Amino acid sequence: MSKIQLLTEGQEGYGLLVETDAGLITSDLTNRNRKIFEDLNLRAKRDDFDGHFYIDCKLQEADVLNRNGRVYPRAILEKQINEYQKLINDYAAINEADHPESVTISLQNISHRIAKTWWSNNAVYGTLDIIVSDSFLREGLGWTIGDKIALYLQRNLKLGISSRGLGSVKKVGGKNIVQDDFELICFDLVATPSTPNAYLFLETKDDTLKESVQESVQESNNNVKKYDDSIRKIIGN
Repeated sequence: MSKIQLLTEGQEGYGLLVETDAGLITSDLTNRNRKIFEDLNLRAKRDDFDGHFYIDCKLQEADVLNRNGRVYPRAILEKQINEYQKLINDYAAINEADHPESVTISLQNISHRIAKTWWSNNAVYGTLDIIVSDSFLREGLGWTIGDKIALYLQRNLKLGISSRGLGSVKKVGGKNIVQDDFELICFDLVATPSTPNAYLFLETKDDTLKESVQESVQESNNNVKKYDDSIRKIIGN
């Protein structure tokens, strides 16, 4: 089987389409985002904690020229989001960290699942369920990809969301239009989006939120130090 080509900016034909045109996610997009840093290390201790680490974000936008010079017609994108809903319903809408140039999803790199999607004007939004371990939630320690993503968010790093799909691009009226054979694969988390607005979080000016982030980071650092000290005692160093 021949390798699927990655279609670059302005390129026509059939291949892998990688986009990073999600919008800027502010801390006040939803109440969940506003609280995400405030109680990251405390949620597992609450009686109503459901074991999930949710965050809301803008996934993609239709009928606009994106950074790669492509336009996704609303009807085509909406059709794929509807198909993707079947995976969401089956808890199978799994996604990766980083952006492999592949049509398959690696189980070794799964970081989150999409739990919900909705439309606002021509933009589709989603709720990400970051897959974190119990040890991270309760002790600030963990080894999964999702644990690392949560730690990056906890340290106020900016992360982006990026779509991955397979389909054709054809120039129509001087614009590269994604065709109706497009198939959505997933929405990956990336470190360096190609668009300035493809971030999960906007740097907050809320001093209370900043203090909460700093306290959470310090608590995690303390937990890591305690763990290291325990290991040294066990091995006698």
